[in-house]
Amino acid sequence: MTKTTVAIVGTAGGGADGPKMTKSIFDAMLAKAESLIERQLKLEWEQVTLISGGAAWSDHVAVQLFLLHDCHLTLFIPCDWDHKTRQFVDNGEPNWRVNPGRCANRYHVMFKLATGYEPLNDIQAAVYIGATIDASHHGFHARNNAIAQNSDVLIAFSWGTGNSPADGGTSFTWKQCRAQRKIHVSLPDIGGCAQVAKEKGDFFYGVKHKKKNMHATGEENGDP
Repeated sequence: MTKTTVAIVGTAGGGADGPKMTKSIFDAMLAKAESLIERQLKLEWEQVTLISGGAAWSDHVAVQLFLLHDCHLTLFIPCDWDHKTRQFVDNGEPNWRVNPGRCANRYHVMFKLATGYEPLNDIQAAVYIGATIDASHHGFHARNNAIAQNSDVLIAFSWGTGNSPADGGTSFTWKQCRAQRKIHVSLPDIGGCAQVAKEKGDFFYGVKHKKKNMHATGEENGDP
């Protein structure tokens, strides 16, 4: 079976995007990406390798899709991952260019507060069940370039309108990417997916997602 690499990237909730990001928006993003893969791209999950950058919001769509479906996942992350603390390694430097881990962790905390989801635990759960982490491309720009160079299809979420993302890291990845197909999803137009996402979430997150988190935390084996 031919494998298709689908990258999912976009806003991480920084700057002016932050106040606009909500649980319903994320759930709609999840439903939209799922629909694009199944209906527009007409791919079977077994032939899909999702890739992303481990960031909050848009990138995390790939992680949750992996937890929901029988597919593969590779995360190109901008620094090392600490499996014990379940977070990106923070080296103590204040500059995000040399310490991307602090920035990544902070945005995931904000994502958790806005949605009630546990994104860092999700990443650890994904690793536990077979996701690949590649931390060899240090820094956000190198990470974004790695994603761009390893994609057959690129799905990008942004608050920009039109056929390409708004300025920033997403736009950089979009321009660098030579994927066979690039799809921009404009978040102002995504509201219609929210109800579908909620209905799926009521089932999937109550059963399959919870079970995989139990695997990652050791609860299913009776560990504390």
